[in-house]
Amino acid sequence: MTVPTSPQLSLRDTLFGLLLLPLVSAKCVPRSNPSSGPQPAKLANTLYVGCFVTTLIEGSAMIPSQIGSYKNEAMTAELCATQYCKTSAYFATFDSNRCYCHHAAPTKRVAESECSSPCAGSKTELCGSNTRANFYRRDPRVFTPPTDSSTTKLASFSFKSDSDLQLWTGSKGAESSFVPGNTNPTALKLESRTSLTTSVNAAIGATYRISLRYMMGNVWRSGRLMTLEASADSGEVYKKQMAEFSPGFTFEEWQTMSIEVTAKTAKLSIKLEYIPTPNGGYAIWDNLAIDLTKAPKS
Repeated sequence: MTVPTSPQLSLRDTLFGLLLLPLVSAKCVPRSNPSSGPQPAKLANTLYVGCFVTTLIEGSAMIPSQIGSYKNEAMTAELCATQYCKTSAYFATFDSNRCYCHHAAPTKRVAESECSSPCAGSKTELCGSNTRANFYRRDPRVFTPPTDSSTTKLASFSFKSDSDLQLWTGSKGAESSFVPGNTNPTALKLESRTSLTTSVNAAIGATYRISLRYMMGNVWRSGRLMTLEASADSGEVYKKQMAEFSPGFTFEEWQTMSIEVTAKTAKLSIKLEYIPTPNGGYAIWDNLAIDLTKAPKS
Protein backbone atom coordinates (compact mmCIF):
# COMPACT_ATOMS: atom_id res chain seq x y z
CA MET A 1 0.00 0.00 0.00
CA THR A 2 1.26 3.43 -0.93
CA VAL A 3 1.08 6.13 1.75
CA PRO A 4 0.18 9.58 0.28
CA THR A 5 2.70 12.28 0.93
CA SER A 6 2.28 16.07 1.16
CA PRO A 7 3.30 18.06 -1.91
CA GLN A 8 6.75 19.55 -1.60
CA LEU A 9 7.10 23.34 -1.78
CA SER A 10 9.97 24.73 -3.75
CA LEU A 11 12.26 27.36 -2.26
CA ARG A 12 10.81 29.89 -4.72
CA ASP A 13 7.21 29.19 -3.54
CA THR A 14 8.26 29.54 0.08
CA LEU A 15 9.97 32.89 -0.46
CA PHE A 16 6.98 34.20 -2.46
CA GLY A 17 4.62 33.25 0.37
CA LEU A 18 6.77 35.05 2.92
CA LEU A 19 6.71 38.21 0.81
CA LEU A 20 2.88 38.15 0.73
CA LEU A 21 2.48 37.86 4.51
CA PRO A 22 2.79 41.60 5.29
CA LEU A 23 0.23 42.41 2.59
CA VAL A 24 -2.30 39.86 3.85
CA SER A 25 -1.79 40.94 7.46
CA ALA A 26 -2.26 44.62 6.58
CA LYS A 27 -5.82 43.91 5.37
CA CYS A 28 -6.78 42.73 8.83
CA VAL A 29 -5.84 46.00 10.54
CA PRO A 30 -8.79 48.44 10.74
CA ARG A 31 -8.08 51.91 9.41
CA SER A 32 -8.92 54.82 11.66
CA ASN A 33 -10.52 57.96 10.25
CA PRO A 34 -8.56 61.16 10.81
CA SER A 35 -10.18 63.88 12.91
CA SER A 36 -12.33 66.24 10.84
CA GLY A 37 -11.33 69.20 13.02
CA PRO A 38 -13.59 72.06 14.14
CA GLN A 39 -16.78 72.60 12.14
CA PRO A 40 -19.45 75.33 11.84
CA ALA A 41 -22.06 75.10 14.59
CA LYS A 42 -25.42 73.38 14.07
CA LEU A 43 -28.08 75.42 15.87
CA ALA A 44 -31.85 74.97 16.00
CA ASN A 45 -33.84 77.25 13.66
CA THR A 46 -30.59 78.62 12.24
CA LEU A 47 -29.05 78.28 8.77
CA TYR A 48 -25.28 78.30 8.23
CA VAL A 49 -24.53 80.75 5.40
CA GLY A 50 -20.77 80.26 4.93
CA CYS A 51 -17.34 81.82 5.42
CA PHE A 52 -17.17 85.51 4.48
CA VAL A 53 -14.71 88.41 4.38
CA THR A 54 -15.00 90.78 7.36
CA THR A 55 -12.97 93.81 6.22
CA LEU A 56 -14.18 96.79 4.21
CA ILE A 57 -10.91 96.82 2.27
CA GLU A 58 -11.88 93.51 0.66
CA GLY A 59 -15.36 94.68 -0.27
CA SER A 60 -17.61 93.02 2.32
CA ALA A 61 -20.94 94.54 3.28
CA MET A 62 -20.67 93.13 6.79
CA ILE A 63 -19.33 96.21 8.53
CA PRO A 64 -21.89 98.72 7.13
CA SER A 65 -24.76 96.48 8.24
CA GLN A 66 -23.20 95.64 11.58
CA ILE A 67 -25.39 96.48 14.59
CA GLY A 68 -23.16 95.09 17.33
CA SER A 69 -19.70 93.64 17.94
CA TYR A 70 -18.80 91.71 21.08
CA LYS A 71 -15.87 89.85 22.59
CA ASN A 72 -16.02 86.90 24.99
CA GLU A 73 -13.30 84.40 25.88
CA ALA A 74 -15.98 81.69 26.04
CA MET A 75 -17.38 82.56 22.60
CA THR A 76 -19.44 80.03 20.62
CA ALA A 77 -22.07 80.49 17.92
CA GLU A 78 -24.82 79.67 20.41
CA LEU A 79 -23.53 82.28 22.87
CA CYS A 80 -23.36 84.83 20.05
CA ALA A 81 -26.95 84.05 19.01
CA THR A 82 -28.60 83.88 22.43
CA GLN A 83 -26.68 86.44 24.51
CA TYR A 84 -25.72 89.16 22.03
CA CYS A 85 -27.82 88.87 18.86
CA LYS A 86 -31.30 87.91 20.10
CA THR A 87 -33.06 90.37 17.80
CA SER A 88 -30.74 90.13 14.76
CA ALA A 89 -31.62 88.20 11.62
CA TYR A 90 -27.91 87.48 10.98
CA PHE A 91 -24.93 86.87 13.24
CA ALA A 92 -21.32 85.77 12.80
CA THR A 93 -18.38 84.47 14.84
CA PHE A 94 -14.92 85.83 14.11
CA ASP A 95 -11.32 85.70 15.34
CA SER A 96 -12.05 82.88 17.85
CA ASN A 97 -13.64 85.09 20.50
CA ARG A 98 -15.71 87.73 18.68
CA CYS A 99 -19.38 87.99 17.69
CA TYR A 100 -21.04 90.27 15.13
CA CYS A 101 -24.80 91.00 14.90
CA HIS A 102 -26.28 92.08 11.55
CA HIS A 103 -29.53 93.03 9.83
CA ALA A 104 -28.28 92.08 6.36
CA ALA A 105 -26.30 89.36 4.65
CA PRO A 106 -22.64 89.72 3.61
CA THR A 107 -21.58 89.81 -0.04
CA LYS A 108 -18.11 88.33 -0.42
CA ARG A 109 -17.97 84.60 0.27
CA VAL A 110 -14.66 82.76 0.39
CA ALA A 111 -13.55 79.13 0.68
CA GLU A 112 -14.60 77.37 3.89
CA SER A 113 -10.93 76.57 4.56
CA GLU A 114 -10.29 80.29 5.18
CA CYS A 115 -12.41 80.09 8.36
CA SER A 116 -10.00 77.96 10.36
CA SER A 117 -9.92 79.26 13.96
CA PRO A 118 -11.59 77.15 16.66
CA CYS A 119 -13.94 79.02 18.99
CA ALA A 120 -12.52 80.14 22.32
CA GLY A 121 -15.45 78.43 24.06
CA SER A 122 -15.45 75.19 22.03
CA LYS A 123 -12.47 73.72 20.21
CA THR A 124 -14.78 71.56 18.05
CA GLU A 125 -16.52 74.61 16.58
CA LEU A 126 -15.25 77.15 14.05
CA CYS A 127 -15.17 80.88 14.81
CA GLY A 128 -13.81 82.38 11.57
CA SER A 129 -10.24 83.67 11.51
CA ASN A 130 -8.48 87.04 11.64
CA THR A 131 -10.34 88.58 8.65
CA ARG A 132 -12.98 85.90 8.04
CA ALA A 133 -16.24 85.08 9.82
CA ASN A 134 -18.56 82.08 10.00
CA PHE A 135 -21.93 83.62 9.15
CA TYR A 136 -25.36 82.37 10.28
CA ARG A 137 -28.93 83.35 9.41
CA ARG A 138 -31.96 82.75 11.58
CA ASP A 139 -34.63 80.74 9.78
CA PRO A 140 -37.10 83.46 8.70
CA ARG A 141 -39.97 80.97 8.95
CA VAL A 142 -39.70 80.88 12.75
CA PHE A 143 -37.75 84.03 13.68
CA THR A 144 -39.97 86.91 14.80
CA PRO A 145 -38.08 90.17 15.41
CA PRO A 146 -39.47 92.77 17.82
CA THR A 147 -42.47 94.75 16.55
CA ASP A 148 -41.59 98.13 18.04
CA SER A 149 -41.73 101.35 16.03
CA SER A 150 -38.07 101.09 14.98
CA THR A 151 -38.35 97.59 13.52
CA THR A 152 -40.69 96.97 10.60
CA LYS A 153 -39.21 93.97 8.76
CA LEU A 154 -40.71 90.59 9.61
CA ALA A 155 -38.74 88.47 7.15
CA SER A 156 -36.80 88.60 3.90
CA PHE A 157 -36.27 85.76 1.44
CA SER A 158 -33.67 85.78 -1.32
CA PHE A 159 -33.41 83.37 -4.25
CA LYS A 160 -29.62 83.39 -4.66
CA SER A 161 -28.95 79.64 -4.49
CA ASP A 162 -30.44 76.20 -3.94
CA SER A 163 -29.83 76.56 -0.20
CA ASP A 164 -32.24 79.55 -0.15
CA LEU A 165 -34.90 77.39 -1.78
CA GLN A 166 -34.74 74.94 1.15
CA LEU A 167 -36.91 77.45 3.04
CA TRP A 168 -39.76 76.73 0.61
CA THR A 169 -41.89 73.66 -0.06
CA GLY A 170 -42.66 72.66 -3.62
CA SER A 171 -39.97 72.73 -6.27
CA LYS A 172 -38.60 74.96 -8.98
CA GLY A 173 -39.32 74.07 -12.58
CA ALA A 174 -37.02 71.83 -14.60
CA GLU A 175 -35.86 74.82 -16.66
CA SER A 176 -34.30 77.15 -14.11
CA SER A 177 -30.96 78.81 -13.45
CA PHE A 178 -29.31 81.52 -11.35
CA VAL A 179 -28.62 84.84 -13.05
CA PRO A 180 -27.52 88.34 -11.91
CA GLY A 181 -30.10 89.84 -9.56
CA ASN A 182 -31.29 93.31 -8.65
CA THR A 183 -31.10 93.63 -4.85
CA ASN A 184 -29.11 90.39 -4.54
CA PRO A 185 -25.95 89.24 -6.38
CA THR A 186 -27.91 86.42 -8.05
CA ALA A 187 -31.58 85.62 -8.60
CA LEU A 188 -33.66 82.62 -9.72
CA LYS A 189 -34.64 82.55 -13.40
CA LEU A 190 -37.64 80.36 -14.26
CA GLU A 191 -38.61 79.14 -17.72
CA SER A 192 -41.04 76.37 -16.71
CA ARG A 193 -43.96 76.13 -14.29
CA THR A 194 -42.95 76.62 -10.65
CA SER A 195 -44.91 76.77 -7.39
CA LEU A 196 -43.25 77.49 -4.01
CA THR A 197 -44.78 77.97 -0.54
CA THR A 198 -43.35 79.07 2.82
CA SER A 199 -44.68 80.44 6.11
CA VAL A 200 -43.57 82.84 8.86
CA ASN A 201 -44.68 83.64 12.39
CA ALA A 202 -47.09 86.59 12.55
CA ALA A 203 -48.88 88.64 15.19
CA ILE A 204 -52.66 88.27 15.09
CA GLY A 205 -54.21 91.59 14.12
CA ALA A 206 -51.00 93.01 12.63
CA THR A 207 -50.93 94.24 9.03
CA TYR A 208 -48.08 93.19 6.74
CA ARG A 209 -46.92 94.23 3.28
CA ILE A 210 -45.55 91.36 1.17
CA SER A 211 -43.40 92.51 -1.76
CA LEU A 212 -41.80 90.47 -4.54
CA ARG A 213 -38.98 91.96 -6.64
CA TYR A 214 -39.15 90.32 -10.07
CA MET A 215 -38.68 90.59 -13.83
CA MET A 216 -40.46 88.94 -16.77
CA GLY A 217 -39.46 88.79 -20.41
CA ASN A 218 -39.66 87.15 -23.86
CA VAL A 219 -43.45 87.01 -23.61
CA TRP A 220 -45.40 87.11 -26.87
CA ARG A 221 -48.94 86.07 -25.92
CA SER A 222 -51.34 87.48 -23.32
CA GLY A 223 -52.02 85.36 -20.25
CA ARG A 224 -51.60 84.91 -16.51
CA LEU A 225 -47.92 84.55 -15.72
CA MET A 226 -47.31 84.94 -12.02
CA THR A 227 -49.20 84.88 -8.73
CA LEU A 228 -48.32 86.18 -5.25
CA GLU A 229 -50.71 84.84 -2.61
CA ALA A 230 -50.97 85.20 1.18
CA SER A 231 -53.15 83.04 3.40
CA ALA A 232 -53.73 81.93 7.00
CA ASP A 233 -52.49 78.57 8.26
CA SER A 234 -56.18 77.56 8.27
CA GLY A 235 -56.11 77.77 4.48
CA GLU A 236 -58.13 80.99 4.20
CA VAL A 237 -56.72 83.10 1.37
CA TYR A 238 -56.22 86.72 2.46
CA LYS A 239 -55.25 88.20 -0.86
CA LYS A 240 -53.92 87.21 -4.27
CA GLN A 241 -52.09 89.40 -6.78
CA MET A 242 -51.54 88.32 -10.38
CA ALA A 243 -49.10 89.58 -13.00
CA GLU A 244 -50.54 89.22 -16.47
CA PHE A 245 -48.98 89.99 -19.82
CA SER A 246 -51.18 92.20 -21.98
CA PRO A 247 -50.71 95.12 -24.40
CA GLY A 248 -48.92 97.91 -22.57
CA PHE A 249 -47.37 95.60 -19.98
CA THR A 250 -43.80 96.57 -19.08
CA PHE A 251 -41.37 93.66 -19.14
CA GLU A 252 -37.64 92.96 -19.05
CA GLU A 253 -37.38 95.58 -16.29
CA TRP A 254 -37.19 95.05 -12.53
CA GLN A 255 -40.59 95.56 -10.92
CA THR A 256 -42.23 95.06 -7.51
CA MET A 257 -45.51 93.25 -6.88
CA SER A 258 -47.05 93.89 -3.43
CA ILE A 259 -50.06 92.85 -1.37
CA GLU A 260 -51.08 94.00 2.11
CA VAL A 261 -52.87 91.67 4.54
CA THR A 262 -53.97 91.56 8.19
CA ALA A 263 -53.06 88.34 10.00
CA LYS A 264 -55.92 86.37 11.56
CA THR A 265 -53.73 83.52 12.81
CA ALA A 266 -50.19 83.21 14.18
CA LYS A 267 -48.82 81.91 10.86
CA LEU A 268 -48.69 83.73 7.55
CA SER A 269 -48.42 81.48 4.49
CA ILE A 270 -46.89 82.83 1.25
CA LYS A 271 -47.25 81.18 -2.16
CA LEU A 272 -45.41 82.11 -5.35
CA GLU A 273 -46.37 80.63 -8.70
CA TYR A 274 -45.06 81.12 -12.23
CA ILE A 275 -46.91 79.78 -15.29
CA PRO A 276 -45.25 80.44 -18.67
CA THR A 277 -47.45 81.18 -21.67
CA PRO A 278 -47.58 78.62 -24.51
CA ASN A 279 -45.09 80.76 -26.44
CA GLY A 280 -42.56 80.61 -23.62
CA GLY A 281 -41.02 83.47 -21.69
CA TYR A 282 -39.27 83.67 -18.35
CA ALA A 283 -39.56 85.14 -14.86
CA ILE A 284 -36.78 86.11 -12.44
CA TRP A 285 -37.40 86.18 -8.67
CA ASP A 286 -34.91 88.34 -6.80
CA ASN A 287 -36.25 88.95 -3.29
CA LEU A 288 -39.42 88.64 -1.24
CA ALA A 289 -39.83 90.96 1.78
CA ILE A 290 -42.47 90.92 4.51
CA ASP A 291 -42.78 94.21 6.41
CA LEU A 292 -44.94 95.18 9.36
CA THR A 293 -47.02 98.22 8.39
CA LYS A 294 -49.41 98.29 11.35
CA ALA A 295 -48.83 96.75 14.77
CA PRO A 296 -51.66 94.79 16.42
CA LYS A 297 -53.86 96.61 18.90
CA SER A 298 -52.68 96.03 22.46
